[in-house]
Amino acid sequence: MFAAAYGLLWGTLLLQGILWRTPRRWLHHLATGLAAVAWGLWTAGLASRALAAGHWPMSTRYEFGLGFVWALLGLHILATKNTSPSPPTPLPLPLGEGEGSRQRRRGEGAVSEDTSPSPPTPLPIGESEVPEDTLNLLHPRSGIGGLGVTLALATWVLTRPAGEQVIAPLLPALRSPWFPLHTFAAALAYGACGAAAGLGLTALLEREEGRGLLLRRMDRLLRWSFLWLTLSMLLGGIWAREAWGRWWGWDPKETWSLVVWLAYLLPLHLGPLPSWRGRRYILLALLSFAGILFLFLGVPWAVRWARLETLHGF
Repeated sequence: MFAAAYGLLWGTLLLQGILWRTPRRWLHHLATGLAAVAWGLWTAGLASRALAAGHWPMSTRYEFGLGFVWALLGLHILATKNTSPSPPTPLPLPLGEGEGSRQRRRGEGAVSEDTSPSPPTPLPIGESEVPEDTLNLLHPRSGIGGLGVTLALATWVLTRPAGEQVIAPLLPALRSPWFPLHTFAAALAYGACGAAAGLGLTALLEREEGRGLLLRRMDRLLRWSFLWLTLSMLLGGIWAREAWGRWWGWDPKETWSLVVWLAYLLPLHLGPLPSWRGRRYILLALLSFAGILFLFLGVPWAVRWARLETLHGF
């Protein structure tokens, strides 16, 4: 099932490449449909592996990678789905259209009326002076970045050596009911971070006036990813207390998890500042996702290379 889903993802990427040149709604719907079928097959593969193993299917790095792809693809589909046009974003008032001018037109008879233009209200993250319905016209091709991230991760997972893909008995420390909750929250957090990075990559390729919708959705995903990261760390502490008798031990995995958690605080705090909107905000989100990838792929390698002690298998 994973191989079939992987093939469908490549077909979806081909459609996204066509969409980039010739945006069409029906092509977008077809690409979304293929991605949804691929996600359904990936879900069925995870379920069948859980039934065959007789336990939660995220107990090894390979299995967690499958869960990572599952969450990333599902959240990517939700983040890039086609929506009905929203009401147009209010544009800044033209010169001379201040509050005093509006009072004069209403005939309120003010003695002294201020005819100076009102200062424009700062726009939220990703907002531009382009109406929302115009931004929606660019939306059908917004899935290429997230799909590229998903395919890259799926390629790594499915090319693992056969020895890593074997279903193994569950270790005693992993038999806690808190372990599935911890890994599920972590998979959702990683998936949201990856989907946000995909939108950021697409926004970098877009024209500046077409980034508004992408950046707003990326910002929403970053907020959800931080929530799930926090929940994952809390659940991991409870599981560690039950499995090893302590809440926190400055294990390499735990330490880098804290680093990533702090890294994702930066876009949340710096994003609202005018000087950090646009390209800087995107690069900050991509740098934070690089921390997620190192947490998942780099930390186990660094532990082996430096011969560090760790209680985490992945």
